[in-house]
This record gives sequence, structure tokens and C-alpha cells, in this order.
Amino acid sequence: MFCIAIITRASQRPNNMSEAIEHLRLVVRECFVYKLPPRPSNSGYRADKWGLSNPLWTGRMKITATDSLCTINLLDPKDGSLFAQAPLRDGEVDKVVERVIDSSRYFVLRVENKGRHAYLGVGFQERADAFDFNMALQDFKKGLTREKEASKPYVAQNDCSLKEGETIKIAFKMKKKTEEDEGPADPVASIPMVSLSLDGLQSQSPFAATAAPVASPAASSTNPFAPTPDSAAAPTSANASNPFEADWAGFGDSGAKPAAEQGDWVAF
Repeated sequence: MFCIAIITRASQRPNNMSEAIEHLRLVVRECFVYKLPPRPSNSGYRADKWGLSNPLWTGRMKITATDSLCTINLLDPKDGSLFAQAPLRDGEVDKVVERVIDSSRYFVLRVENKGRHAYLGVGFQERADAFDFNMALQDFKKGLTREKEASKPYVAQNDCSLKEGETIKIAFKMKKKTEEDEGPADPVASIPMVSLSLDGLQSQSPFAATAAPVASPAASSTNPFAPTPDSAAAPTSANASNPFEADWAGFGDSGAKPAAEQGDWVAF
């Protein structure tokens, strides 16, 4: 199946008509026409009653379309003269073409000639030709439906726009903040700072300023950082006021030799 666009010449149309474009939708090289017997019942026609071995006419079929008109032309295979014509207006395929109930290759065609109409049986030797014939008509019908829908103005089914004077409120669920969520104001300020110097360890902890000086061995039982009487070296009066310096002083003096015996080396 193929489609070709043909522009009708100006000499072949009236002056008041716009330029028409004729689309060639299908050409079948061989088809058969049969004389129909009386319709047996309301169920439909049967092709086996037509005398398929003796067709009334044999020729070619040509389907063309222009705007909203589709035409089925039965042409003579030798000179191309018109044998019969079946126009389809506004996509009314069911009124012009009817299927038989016992085969997919035969149809009933409503032909017209000068205001008169008659019904003829049409058949194809190949099943593919019958399929192309049916698809060409259905495509033309669907194309008209799409054009009609596209020409209609768009109308929204649900109008969600705000009218004049209308307002809208949106409620957000906010989570309340707690003290645990806020956390400490300055986490670095709660960490004690310790620095080392050549004279010993000096603490900048807030506990060093409030620590009571250790005056006697009896008070060392209440201060875990105070040196015990059994220590190798007793802390000086300056080290006794700082428990951290007392421990480091004892650790530095244990096992260390005097500076005079070590020569130029100084022990820290």
C-alpha cells in the first residue's frame, strides 16, 4: 500500500474552487466484480452464493482522497476507463463498504452514477490486497477524525484557576525545637586547654584555679593528684599548689641524674 499526492490542474476545476490536493491511497492491479443475488437475511451476504468462478468484470482498483471525500474507482485494465465509482463522504465507510460473513477477501460495494446507486460484490485474489483495501479506508476515516478534533477549541475539563476575590491557604506542619536539638552554644569552650613549657606543665583548666593547695600528707587523701609520702621526690612548694605539676615533677625526677654528672645535657 502506498500514498501519492497529486495536485489537480487549474483547467480541470472551476474558478471558484481552491486548489485541491488529491492523495492516491491504494492501487490494486486485479480485482473481481460480481452480481449480487437477493439478500438472504439480515445476517449479511455470503460470497459462496455469488458464483466466484464467473466474475461479472475484472479490472483494477484505485482509491483516491481529496479533503473529506474518498473515492473507490474501478478502472478498465487496458485503457483506464471508469467502470464504476463508489464515493465515501465524511468517512462513512460502513455505508459504502460491507464485509461478507464467510470470507475476508470479499466485500459489498455501494456504487453511484448520476444520483443512482447499486450494490456490487467485489473480491481480491490475494488476501494481502484485501487487507490493504480495508486499511486504506480505515486510515482515511481516522485522519478525518483527527482533523475534526484538532479544529475544536481547547476547553479545560477541570478549571483550577482562582476566581476574582478567592484566596488559598496552605498549612505547613512545623517541628518544635527542643534543648537537645539546639545543643551546646560553644562546644569548644567546655574542653580544658593544656599547654607545656620548659619549667613544667601548666594547666589552664578551670579546676586548677579553684584547687586548694596541699599543705600536709593528711590532705592528700582527699586529693587524688597530691603526691604520697612514699614518692621518690617530694614536690616543691610551687608544685604543691598544682596537682598536675606535682605528678609531672615526680615523673621527671625519678631515675634522673644531676645536671653536673650529665655534662652539657639538661634533663627535662
